[in-house]
Amino acid sequence: MGSLSPAIKKLLQGLLAGLIGSSVALLLYLPGWLDNWEARTWDWRVRLLAKPGKATEKIHLILLDQNSLDWAKEENGLAWPWPREIYGAVVSFCKRSGVKALAFDVLYTEPSKYGVDDDRSFGAAIADFNAFVGSVFVSQTTGAETKWPPAVPTPAFRIGEKMDDPLKMYLSDIYTISANLAGIPGISLSCGFTKKDLPIGLQILGKHFDEEKLFRVAYTYEQNTEWHKLKPKL
Repeated sequence: MGSLSPAIKKLLQGLLAGLIGSSVALLLYLPGWLDNWEARTWDWRVRLLAKPGKATEKIHLILLDQNSLDWAKEENGLAWPWPREIYGAVVSFCKRSGVKALAFDVLYTEPSKYGVDDDRSFGAAIADFNAFVGSVFVSQTTGAETKWPPAVPTPAFRIGEKMDDPLKMYLSDIYTISANLAGIPGISLSCGFTKKDLPIGLQILGKHFDEEKLFRVAYTYEQNTEWHKLKPKL
């Protein structure tokens, strides 16, 4: 058998290197070592790539702390939870002040105890604000909607579960392609699990060439939650 040509030798060397690399990666992946390394180096990578931004007067925080609760009770006789028309007043104040975007880090999981008109008043204030960001609470046991909203992509499904419906499988990630189409950065984070213990992802998008801020937001979120440390039981 004659000697191999240089091209064949390079091909075999590449295949051998790929086989060795795949074997090493598999050996590290199966015991979970790669996941541990990913988790342990996340903080380091974020600190390296996402340096703290400069302070700006463009962002203002309205904090609801214990002093706020005590003041409302002593001065206005308001017990917790407050009527939602108060939050509506905050929204209206921000609109009059020229606020360009307003986000509420509050979950309203139940109807207002002050009646449906209280909810309507708050909803009207939100509807009158063009750039309001709020939290969405989806439940299978409480509220008017007990099924996953049809306008929202479904949670994770098991491998092969939607093979008989290619269109539904395609639409499952329809909201993830907007970043590619717009050419903007995006990042996905773990934010919970379904009742079937399947993961739910949170997608955050940023402006063009604003990856640094995106890393800071993702880092801050993971520093205040534990979802990224948990694994689904597959």
